[in-house]
Amino acid sequence: MFIFLLLSSSLSCSRRVEKHPPQESLLVWDQIADDWGAPSNYRYRGKEPRLVVITDQASVSSLQGQLWPDHLEMVANVDFSTYFVLIVYQGEKYTTGYSVEVTDIKRNRDTVLVYASFHRPSPGEVKGEIMTSPYCILKVKKTEELKGSFTFVLIANGEEVARQTYVIP
Repeated sequence: MFIFLLLSSSLSCSRRVEKHPPQESLLVWDQIADDWGAPSNYRYRGKEPRLVVITDQASVSSLQGQLWPDHLEMVANVDFSTYFVLIVYQGEKYTTGYSVEVTDIKRNRDTVLVYASFHRPSPGEVKGEIMTSPYCILKVKKTEELKGSFTFVLIANGEEVARQTYVIP
């Protein structure tokens, strides 16, 4: 009897252990273009980092003046039935030498985590004293699991710097 109780209690414990939290899934993406902070009149003028999701052709015009014209054309040429576009802005900077590098994109339920490194000039590095606005443009593959409302979270250098909700059709 004692052995049966011991065995049944260990089985019920093992069932609890088998329950795992949902795993993050990696999203498939490609970098379309980036601007490492070259001086330009084409820039996002916000001081804070920003994350923008473009899901259709009609929304591309909202980027006018924020991207180089050839980068805007690359976004316009994306097949929005298969991909959506994700743009990570570092924010306006007062010198050259800054850049954005996206390292990973993961989905966990209704949250999309965008991991990036925001690079800054090294101490002593020669830099131009001019306004810049580094960004990185990605196209992300749509899947059945990646349709609906998602909260996109930008994590730069290990810290959450932006959060925005978008609907992926």
